[in-house]
Amino acid sequence: GHRSLRQALIDALGRIGGDEAVAVSLEKLQRTTLPLEVVLLARNLEEGAPGTHGEQVIAAVHDALRSAERAPIEDSPDVGPLFDLLRAYGGMAARTILEQSLPAWTEYALIALAELPEGLGVPTLTTLAEPANAPLTNPILPFQALAQTTALYPEAGDALFDLARAGRIPDDAWAAVGEALGGRQLRFSGRMLAGTALAAESVSSVGRAPRWKSYYIQWLNMRYEEAMVSAGWSAEQIDRQLALIDDLG
Repeated sequence: GHRSLRQALIDALGRIGGDEAVAVSLEKLQRTTLPLEVVLLARNLEEGAPGTHGEQVIAAVHDALRSAERAPIEDSPDVGPLFDLLRAYGGMAARTILEQSLPAWTEYALIALAELPEGLGVPTLTTLAEPANAPLTNPILPFQALAQTTALYPEAGDALFDLARAGRIPDDAWAAVGEALGGRQLRFSGRMLAGTALAAESVSSVGRAPRWKSYYIQWLNMRYEEAMVSAGWSAEQIDRQLALIDDLG
């Protein structure tokens, strides 16, 4: 069920476990630039030596992204798994890579920034919402990403309110902001890990609610989704969103 024999062997290495398996996984991590291999090897390292090799994983993600950026368009790999890995690891190094990746992979970088642990992506999203600071072809996306972050981190709601009070939210961005505040949010594709050992851990598109859609940017080989997530919010999150919507109104 794997995409390649090499990926099957990486999975087998993780199942074997032990110090030698960790050492081999680390060695291979430092030699590959294939996104799915980086993710699989990072999983091996985290399971074999939790919290030990974060710096090496982030460095491998950086190298893989730079390699993908130099690849011909027709050979461009789907780097979505790398951005999901940055989102999961978090930290200032991950945020820096995400900021550097915004011009090339805008949607992926914004989704990851919106979900960085401890709200670490909120300052970047707030800065990007200033038109003079946003190196993006779609200036609405930073507002949408900031709005969907409000369900996780109150400081994102404060930043959005300040932007609204200063009249810095464009008229054509309000529809996307409103939908994000109501729970319609961008997510990484549930299909990006299909055919790997991590597929069972990814979000499946089977059984999605009607208010779900997927996007595919062919020339960048990018896949992401938009789905209603408010059903999973806590009562506290719902109350916070309603209060913010009331303040913005």
